[in-house]
This record gives sequence, C-alpha cells and structure tokens, in this order.
Amino acid sequence: MKRWILLCLFVFLAGTAFAQDYVGDTTCGTCHANFPETGFFDNYMNSGHPWKLTYIGAETPASDLYPWTPLPPLPDTGGVPLQWDDVEYIIGNYFWKARFVGVEGYIVTGGEDDSTQFNLATQGWVPYHPGEVRQYDCGRCHTTGYDADATNDLPGIAGDWAQPGVRCEACHGPGSEHAADPSNVSTPGGIDCIGCHYRDSEYRMPWSGGFMRHHQQGEEFVHSPHGEVLSCTTCHNPHRSTVYNDGGLVDGFSCSNCHPGSESNGYYVIQDMEDLNCVDCHMPDIGKSAVASGPHSGDVAGHLFEPMTDPVLAEDNVTDIGGTLYWNQDDDGRAYITLDYACLGCHTEDDEDIDWAATNATDIHTARAAVGDAASTPALPGGFEISAVYPNPFNSSTTITFRLDKPYIAKVAVFDALGRQVATLRNGPAQAGEHKISFDGADLSSGIYFVRLTTGAGSTMAKMILLK
Repeated sequence: MKRWILLCLFVFLAGTAFAQDYVGDTTCGTCHANFPETGFFDNYMNSGHPWKLTYIGAETPASDLYPWTPLPPLPDTGGVPLQWDDVEYIIGNYFWKARFVGVEGYIVTGGEDDSTQFNLATQGWVPYHPGEVRQYDCGRCHTTGYDADATNDLPGIAGDWAQPGVRCEACHGPGSEHAADPSNVSTPGGIDCIGCHYRDSEYRMPWSGGFMRHHQQGEEFVHSPHGEVLSCTTCHNPHRSTVYNDGGLVDGFSCSNCHPGSESNGYYVIQDMEDLNCVDCHMPDIGKSAVASGPHSGDVAGHLFEPMTDPVLAEDNVTDIGGTLYWNQDDDGRAYITLDYACLGCHTEDDEDIDWAATNATDIHTARAAVGDAASTPALPGGFEISAVYPNPFNSSTTITFRLDKPYIAKVAVFDALGRQVATLRNGPAQAGEHKISFDGADLSSGIYFVRLTTGAGSTMAKMILLK
C-alpha cells in the first residue's frame, strides 16, 4: 500500500512539474522580438488577434492603445454618456467594430432606443441588442487560456481566461516550461485557426441578413476544394495582419504557385480583367462583421473559392434548419460561391443580372465563355475582327462593324489617345456573324480614339478620328 501511495504521489508531482502554465505574451516577446524574423513580435502585436478583447479596468486608457486606430468614442445609454470608469473591456476596435463590456461583465446594450456598437468603417453607431441583457460568453475565441467551467469574478462573464485577446499562448499553448528552457521544452500547442473560426459545432455555415456570419471562415474552408489539401497557414502567416499587411500572406505566396497560367492546365489571364486579382472573384466579401457596402459586398472575405456556374441567387442557396439558415452543401460536402457574390458585387449595370453572370462565368478561364453551339456554326475567315468604322473620320457618330467566327462573350470599348476608357458599347454574349454597333461621341472633344474588340480568344483595335 505504501508503495502504491508513493507511486501515485510521484505521478502527481511529475504531472505538476511538467504541466505548463500561461506566462503571457510579454514573456514571449523577450525572445521573439526578432525571431524567427526581424520585427516578429511587433508584427504580431499589429495584427488583429491580440485586440479581440482589451482590458480597460474602469480606467481611462492610453490614447495610443491600439496600433492602427484611435480609442473608440463611448456611447450614450439612456441619454447619459458612458464613462471610462464604466468600462471593463473593449471588444474589437480593430478595423471592423467596437463594443463595450461594463464593470459587471455584461455587454453594454443600452435601452431600446440606444446604439452601442461603433462601426469603424462608417464612424457611426448602430444598435446591438438594445434593451437586452447580454452576458459576455465570447471567451472561447476572444481570449487566451479560456476555461468555460471557471467562475469569473464578474457575474456577466461566462468562464475565465489567462489573458484577454488571442495572444501567443492561445495558439501555441501555455509556455512556462518552454520559457524556462526554450532549447529543450516546446510549448504543448493549443488550437489551430479553425478551432476559433467556426460558429456551428457541426461545421455548417450560418447565414444571416444576406451574409455569412463573421468568424466562420474555418467552416467555409473545410467545405472548399482547398480544405481537402491545404491548411490556413499555407496562405496566411497568422503573426501578420490580414488587413494591414497585404493579406497577412506567407513570404513568396501567390495563387500562381499552385495555379500557373498556361494552356497545359487551363488557367488563363482573362481579357479585360488583367487588373483583377484571383481573390476578387474567388474570395469576394461574402461575410459581414459590421458594415456591408452593397447587397453583394460585405466586409469579410469568403473562403469557399469555387464559384458555381448556375444562375442561383444566394437567398435561394440556403436551407432553414431549426429556424437558422445555413449555406447549402452538395452530397460530397462541397459548398460554392453564388454568382451574385462572385460577379454582381462589381457588375452592377441593369442588364448584368444572375443569368448574365451565369453565361459569362462558364469556362471563363479557358476562353470558352461562349453561348450557342459553336461546332454547328460555320467559321468565318479571319477569326474575329473589326471590319469597318464608317464614317471615319466622323462628326459626332459612326457605326462600328465587327465579325466573329463563332460565339463569344464580346466586349466593345472605346479609348482616348491616352488609353482612358471613355465608353463601353457592348459587353456580353454574341453569336457568330457580323454585328453593327453605333458610337456617339457628341460629348467628347475632337481627336484620335480607338475602338477595341475583346473576345475570349484575344482582342483587336481600330483607330477612329472624331472631327467637330
């Protein structure tokens, strides 16, 4: 019996000796200020992670507390301005929004007519559950060393934590033994990115108010083609800001590392879209954290990557499960960006609707974005061309004639002598054959202009002279 007791005591003491405690990221910064790269710790402190939750302690904070933004203003509640001695924590105030936790631990919501969330993009206030009592139960993703079962000193806070904000040990695990002997003891590891970036325990994708919920990029990622072969850190350096440091990308990263443009793999630079990046269409702002700039433009990039080519609106691509809307998945668990987000966030003309987007999106990378049956259409000699501009020179108006040897998505645009686009005459599907289109230059000054015809197979130009 005595031996058994001693053995248990040894196991307990050994476990205690090797169990690491949280030491705080200031300790981490003493060694990692410039390791593994120059400015490493400062870059991390300039990212959004440390500022998910900031301790105020009912005292006026320093005016330079945040790396990119000033202190947020304080809201009025019931017509009375909130004071700093009423504030225990600030939630956020990094790019998107700021909310406040009162000294009792409840999120400040105010009365039914109050607005207590400050949106940084608009520098304005919006309501946040006005008139409700809202417990702060966001520690799982806003803090380091969160323990949901611990009792907090403040009644409005669920659980407790070692450090507010997503600090070093939130991802790397508690580091006391590592700090004491960094060469021989590693941190035990904490959680990966997806451990926080989800909102539904079954990794479905909640949809609310016309947008994906914020902080659910992990759910989107696992239902994307990238989720099968990559990790978040394939693209992102989590120690850099995704907002202020060019996407927080790893050194040397480019989509073309995996998707080089060549005929062998079918990835082409798209005519008239050379100034766009892959992410503009494949990672549109499908999520919303604070402010949407339009019906198809939120403020959080999506991580589904693959657009569908069917003319399906986002509002028709969700399923109600128990009163909550979730983004649809196919039978293989794959989810897709609807074209109202991939295309119509930028294409806002009256004739650019979901059907237009579906027509233009089909095979857009492979120069096969055509309508009709090209195989049954007799080829015209010369492929595609601008065959005439008449009259030329012209006074105010002229007619441009162009020919296509097969169906294309055809764009006809006019540029001045400095290369500035002054008119788009056509941009959409066109059948094989001859087409005529009028150009009115009544509002332009005399001079040399160029008309450019662009198809999925290339482009051609013709010079025009406007004389008044």
